[in-house]
Amino acid sequence: MLQPFSKVWIFVSFKINQDYIAKNLCENRAKPKMHCNGKCQLMKKLKQADKEEQKQIPQTLKEKYEVLYCHNLTNFSICRKIYFADKKQSFFDYKFQYSSSYHTDIFRPPKFSLI
Repeated sequence: MLQPFSKVWIFVSFKINQDYIAKNLCENRAKPKMHCNGKCQLMKKLKQADKEEQKQIPQTLKEKYEVLYCHNLTNFSICRKIYFADKKQSFFDYKFQYSSSYHTDIFRPPKFSLI
């Protein structure tokens, strides 16, 4: 139950002690141009926490099951009319009126003669 907080704790403790880690524990402290600032130690701790977390998860929880729910939609209608109570006038009537300007014919401009 505390597994998700372990990475947060590692990151918070790294930020609190970043100066000490950068000066004393960092593998790249002799190479200041790399601007590591102890991030190598942070990555090591996070990888170690991942390995420990993977060891603690039982094999049955690693399997993923997906449940698919299907419902019969034979009585479902997308297009419905909404009427006003007094006027009995249609408020909304969905009609699919799509027109495309795509033509399959090749356009040939008219020919002009200059005689």
